Amino acid sequence: MLSYNLKKGLFRNCLRHLAPITQKEDSLTNCYYSTYKRTLMKTYRKDASMSEKNGLLERKCQPCEGIGQSLSEAQCKPYLDQIEGWIVTDGKLIEKEYESKNFVSTMAFAQKIANLAEEEDHHPDLHLYYRKVHVVLTTHALGGLSENDFILAAKIDQARKNLSC
Repeated sequence: MLSYNLKKGLFRNCLRHLAPITQKEDSLTNCYYSTYKRTLMKTYRKDASMSEKNGLLERKCQPCEGIGQSLSEAQCKPYLDQIEGWIVTDGKLIEKEYESKNFVSTMAFAQKIANLAEEEDHHPDLHLYYRKVHVVLTTHALGGLSENDFILAAKIDQARKNLSC
């Protein structure tokens, strides 16, 4: 990022093109600049937190054979912070339950999960009820959790937001 003074200078140069700055107007420029800076920083913080959350959405699941070892609970924490409502069970799986309006919307959501699982080549255990879908994710080849589980969890959450259930 540009330093404060450099950005302030650039901002002043932008204003100079609009109107020459006098001593009196300099305080007004600082006022405009501080408002601009606050807006810029809010936008930057919002973008940073969104990219942190969307980081999992942008990734693809890797083939399970070449991953190595399953993740420890400490290694899972940063991933869990990026997905809401998922619970780690026995340190080997993550799970979440989604409610729907009716059976048809439950089945539509389950089909959406199935399509995502095929695209990512990482398949969850699904438990279907009349108005609920219970999703359990684990990397069976490792007998525990991998980054793939968290990637698919984030994509399932995103699919749920896009689907009106």
